Amino acid sequence: MKQSNKLETYGNEVTMNMNNILYQNIQASPYFKQLYEKKTYHEVIDEIYNHVESLGKFFSHKDLEVFATKNLLLLVVDVLWTLRLSVKQVKGLIDHTDSPHIRALGFLYLRYVCKPADLWEWFEPYLDDEEEIQIQGGSRPVIITMGKVARQLLLENKWLGTILPRIPVPIAREIEQKIKEQTKPLPTPQGIIGADSNVRFRSVSSSSVRRRFGDNKRLNEKIGVENRINGAVAYSVKFRLQIRKPCCV
Repeated sequence: MKQSNKLETYGNEVTMNMNNILYQNIQASPYFKQLYEKKTYHEVIDEIYNHVESLGKFFSHKDLEVFATKNLLLLVVDVLWTLRLSVKQVKGLIDHTDSPHIRALGFLYLRYVCKPADLWEWFEPYLDDEEEIQIQGGSRPVIITMGKVARQLLLENKWLGTILPRIPVPIAREIEQKIKEQTKPLPTPQGIIGADSNVRFRSVSSSSVRRRFGDNKRLNEKIGVENRINGAVAYSVKFRLQIRKPCCV
């Protein structure tokens, strides 16, 4: 593997930063041994693509012991860890066009083994990704966006019942601040609209658009126009709210 294509990892090279008991249980699982026989990246990905309709169903695979009903995704992550995925292969996971579950697997893999300082660079282009994924099946299925998956993995200590590796406090605070900055209220003229305006509009993310459509100058110009329109709409909404208030008693 070329050095430039090698994914920099951190932490325990054996357990991939999992809890020791969980790791041992996964290693002892019959399904892990079955998957372990699949020696290539593409064979493991095909297993997910062919058998997963929702993460909820995936977590309830009939061949798993009770302990693993909430940790099957980690089991597959552990199998991928034995293959030592390259940067290109991880990109293939998180940009997969046929299965959002494969994409979620890629983000979870990164969350466990990627250097914490590199997490933002990997996740940031996907924070506003609107592809939907079913994370729970049954009579009341739960569906969220891939952007929300990315945000949850960055901000929370658990995901779908699995404990995530601890991100160092300074890096965690920096990530949280960067995410907050992406949802700041747009500035408004003082005197006409108060500084306490609650009108918020999310700007179109040029980075997430570039991921799908490339670095296109005309497209980026269009994004700028749309963001300015959002600003005008926010101004208009708050102004209408302001003039409805009585000017005197």
